[in-house]
Amino acid sequence: RGDKYDNEAKAAYSFLNTVTLLRSTKPEFEDFSMEMRKSLQQSGINVCNDCSA
Repeated sequence: RGDKYDNEAKAAYSFLNTVTLLRSTKPEFEDFSMEMRKSLQQSGINVCNDCSA
């Protein structure tokens, strides 16, 4: 937060939410999604728990 990577992080999170809407069933996607959520939580960025429902 507040560094030179803010725009890239916001774009990546936005893309992840868009891809999540497609609901891929591949294990690789599920692993990637969980890693992203964990990383976001560790960085203090709010994670929308209902976005993937």
